[in-house]
Amino acid sequence: MDMGAAHMIRAELRKLMSQQTEALEAETFGGLSEKEWREFDERQERILELVAQLLSPGPGTNAA
Repeated sequence: MDMGAAHMIRAELRKLMSQQTEALEAETFGGLSEKEWREFDERQERILELVAQLLSPGPGTNAA
């Protein structure tokens, strides 16, 4: 993975993780609606996808 792509993934991860933190704080101090929980779950799935991309070897990389 080139550095530009990795930088973009990390930036998206920071944004998503900040939104997750805000949602958890909102849950603590007042609760989340069903819509907000769905959005939380969707962000969590996206976070997992991005982490997998960061951890996967790029093309031409010897993964052995």
